Amino acid sequence: MGQSQPRTAGPEDDSAGTSPGSDRPVTSQGSATNPPPTRRRRALVIGAGSSGLATIQQALEAGLEPFCCEARPGVGGAWRFDADPGPYEWHFGEDGEAHVFTPGESDVKGRPTPSPMYASLRTNVPTTLMQYRGTPFPRTVGLFSKHNEVQQYLEDFAEPFLPYIRFDTRVVSVRHTLETDPYDDDADLGTEPRSSSSALGHRRWIASFRSTLRNDAPLEECQFDAVFVANGHYSRPYVPATEGLQDFPGERLHARWYRDAGQFEQKTVLVVGNSASGYDITRELADSIYTRRQAGVPAETLPRIYQSARSPPALGVPWDAPDAPEYSKEVQTFPPIRRIDGRRIEFLDGRSVNDVHTIMFATGYFFSFPFLSPSSAPFSEYPVTYAPPKPSDPSDSAPQPSAKGGLRIHNLDDRMLFYLPDPTLAFLGLPYLVIPFPLAQIQARLAARHFASSPQLPEPLRFRPNPAMAGSNGEEDGAPEIRGTVTLGHPKQFDLHDRMLRETGDVRDKEGREELGQAGGIWTLTSEADRDLRKGAKGLRKAVLGY
Repeated sequence: MGQSQPRTAGPEDDSAGTSPGSDRPVTSQGSATNPPPTRRRRALVIGAGSSGLATIQQALEAGLEPFCCEARPGVGGAWRFDADPGPYEWHFGEDGEAHVFTPGESDVKGRPTPSPMYASLRTNVPTTLMQYRGTPFPRTVGLFSKHNEVQQYLEDFAEPFLPYIRFDTRVVSVRHTLETDPYDDDADLGTEPRSSSSALGHRRWIASFRSTLRNDAPLEECQFDAVFVANGHYSRPYVPATEGLQDFPGERLHARWYRDAGQFEQKTVLVVGNSASGYDITRELADSIYTRRQAGVPAETLPRIYQSARSPPALGVPWDAPDAPEYSKEVQTFPPIRRIDGRRIEFLDGRSVNDVHTIMFATGYFFSFPFLSPSSAPFSEYPVTYAPPKPSDPSDSAPQPSAKGGLRIHNLDDRMLFYLPDPTLAFLGLPYLVIPFPLAQIQARLAARHFASSPQLPEPLRFRPNPAMAGSNGEEDGAPEIRGTVTLGHPKQFDLHDRMLRETGDVRDKEGREELGQAGGIWTLTSEADRDLRKGAKGLRKAVLGY
């Protein structure tokens, strides 16, 4: 496949180079009148989950040379099921912020942490919407697939792309090349003059990576023309600061370590959060209690299930809905926690409970890109994530850059795809409340054609700041550090799909009519049937699965 081999690197160099800057909006270098150079441009793909696999597919189609690093031993990312999530540890800061992690986990060496997949997970959107374009699920898979069926689907999809993936390999750092970096001879596949600048008109990227199989594995490094970040956002748990949590005498847990209701058969559990995992965990525990109650187990011996949340579940049937399953009556709901005092847990409405054995935080994950260090260019000037504010921070204190994790992404364009200071870097599948597979596939299609300066682009891309990230006074990228700024949902996701398909050149406007481009039938605008199906998915799931 003509893939050049990386070199073994010396000590890590985190010295910052100069940021490229940009007078926005920026335009790409390729157009129908500006064909790409003869050399195949090399693109780094970080992660071989659903977004990374779609990226390899689209990179190859656009004529790029992808090199994918995946920390796990196979494809699938978060869809890989680890039956044993292993042990966990907690750390509490002076300000009360809480962190839970796998003992010994590291961003720079060793094996990755277990996936967050739990045993009973079923998809919450129909497979006909979830699948990649051009690759339907097998007919043996139902409308709401099981996690193992999704994993098998990804393994089948990945088969032709395996030669481009290096498994058990962790990316440690990505930064701009410096004037002092040697030119990567292995990347010179054509006749271009030697230079540390990319053919796209931007500086090249340099990445270091190592095997996860040995803690002392040497670092290797390689230069790239473009980078796709597809590492997902289900690895570093987020736990909100909670007064008194450190001294709670029971079990504290995060949903990343949940596998099935059997773990908690004799425990009263408080689930904090009610998004996808919070809803599923609460539902499973309630069903377990209800089933035993119906079997005649004495009520006084049964545990209870509580849920603390800010609002009703967005992805499931509310517990008090007229058509809610019978087990929903087992769930007692509360607003957010105000404080914890020993075993007493007080909520914002003044109610309290004191019989909880386990507090289960189903509160999501940080966006975490530890390989994009704020000590290296361009992230030294334009960070991607900031640490969330601490409880004791003044309201007007400036946020601090942190590659370890944040609650939203900074310096992205209005597609929530390209890095504004240098749009040869793209982030796949970031927004919440989306159907990830088709979104990542279309994102990768657009980014790959941009990176390749493809003549199929009808015009150069333009990159504008995301208005959703503006502050209360209109300042660019001044939005608060909350997840709401990176949430799409319906119909915004499909609207974004259609916008990007026009930008790729797959759909063109001719005399007022939308017409297909050269790609053919699968790259059409979102059908009204799909929009209707997405709108009705919640009710359809209730009809098929009962919840």
